[in-house]
Amino acid sequence: MSTINIDALAPVSFVPKEISKSSQYLFLSLVGLIGLVLSFQGPIITPDTGSYLVYHAIRSPLYPLFLKLNSIFEPYTYNIIVVIQIFFGFYSSWHLSKVIQKFFNLESWFTFIVFFIFLFPYFGQCKIGNTLLTEALCYPLFLLFVSFLLKGLLEKNTKYLITSFIITMFLILTRRQFLFIYPVISLILVYYALFERKNFKIKLLTFLFILSCGATSLIEKTYHYIHTGHFNSTPFTGIQLIIAPLYRSNESDVQLFKKDIQKNIFIKTREKMHQKNAFFDSTKDYCVFHYFTFSYNPIQWESLFPTLHQFGIEDFFYIDQLTTEMAFILIKQNFKSWFTLYFLNVVLSLGGYYYSLLLMFFFFVSLFFYITKRNNLALLSLVTITLTAANYSLVALVEPILMRYSIYTDTLLANIILILIFIALKDQYVRHNR
Repeated sequence: MSTINIDALAPVSFVPKEISKSSQYLFLSLVGLIGLVLSFQGPIITPDTGSYLVYHAIRSPLYPLFLKLNSIFEPYTYNIIVVIQIFFGFYSSWHLSKVIQKFFNLESWFTFIVFFIFLFPYFGQCKIGNTLLTEALCYPLFLLFVSFLLKGLLEKNTKYLITSFIITMFLILTRRQFLFIYPVISLILVYYALFERKNFKIKLLTFLFILSCGATSLIEKTYHYIHTGHFNSTPFTGIQLIIAPLYRSNESDVQLFKKDIQKNIFIKTREKMHQKNAFFDSTKDYCVFHYFTFSYNPIQWESLFPTLHQFGIEDFFYIDQLTTEMAFILIKQNFKSWFTLYFLNVVLSLGGYYYSLLLMFFFFVSLFFYITKRNNLALLSLVTITLTAANYSLVALVEPILMRYSIYTDTLLANIILILIFIALKDQYVRHNR
């Protein structure tokens, strides 16, 4: 079996050699200053942070275990954790920037722009390096995943693809949102098995991918068994999946449920939703997604969750089973209205109808150029758009798509579009000046 080259994880040269030494020092100073400023801002505690600190059942295993490192650094109250998170993010951003520069022959100054765009989540509203949430690990891990996926596909290197599978395991064990990577990898494997099987060890890759999926599930379930006694996946799907169906439900839907407990939960939850004005009516149809976004938390935490407690249901594994079953019953009954809400969640979160159509056109043009020309830039575009579509499609099933869920693929997509524009304008400039 092929072994993974650990040296591949080492950072490529941090400062491009072709720029002047003064520019190198200026760049390093700027990066260092930004890192210091962010580090001195210290940790940001959010309402969700506490659930990671107490190993709550609804949280995936890796980030709570990562935060346990703080016991080594006490009494610095997570300041060292923040420094680690920021350094990891800077490293991963630069690593992916250099991978892109290498394959697409970008100028060094433009690579700096790509690098700083990858760093935007650290400066802006999210401040993911300082916040004690899973984004702090997931974002840099995702950038590393993309780095090794691209290197594997562009260099026809099986070892790099295996490395991307391993990183995917860490991503999903940190946040189940990254299950969206599975269908993307599956599509890639199917394509190369059909059309380019000579360039890869397809059987080995397929076996190791399936093995990594099974190992991830086993590790997650074992973690929950140790902490809760339940050999099960993280139980936080149902209570999110049911919110949109509840929002689009009707009073008469109570007849759909055969179990008394489900009927009672449905009735009491809808009563609380009406009290919170967190329900759908026909007068809101023209801006249904807008109202759903503002109704999401009132339905979940102020209506459904108190109702479950009212009936003495507090075990999250049972809650997950119960609400998942109720969600599918409601979706089946009100599929058209639920799908409309789901569709609007994806399209409007992407930037609206026109931008969504632009991305769709972008995808098919890239597909055409990759099939006919085996163009590397087209492959990069295809991977980026597919990852973006998969991310948005999965998140939209359970929640309105907030920035903290979309930043992973948003910065990647922004950079790819910027690179395409830069290369196109550069090509025109060269032709004009011949």
